[in-house]
Amino acid sequence: MSFKAKAHRNQARKANWIRGNQVEENLKPTLKDAEGIKEVQWGLPSPFFGEQRKDNPKAKNARFRVDNVVVGDEPIEVFINDKKVAEIVITK
Repeated sequence: MSFKAKAHRNQARKANWIRGNQVEENLKPTLKDAEGIKEVQWGLPSPFFGEQRKDNPKAKNARFRVDNVVVGDEPIEVFINDKKVAEIVITK
């Protein structure tokens, strides 16, 4: 199985969700899979990335997690504050 993710970083920057190394605290990331909308747990510890990006104090908590993702025929959609910012396409 191959994995292809297409992120729209410029959209996020234009919407002022990401400002340089600072990320707004009131972001609500969600994911839409074959079953529906799933909550994203984010801000989880990421010691390796924190070491790589010492210039960004938020990098040490850069991991995220989504439980029980169900893959269907359609791309998985990623949303920030109910605005679609990326798609994840999984093909066989």
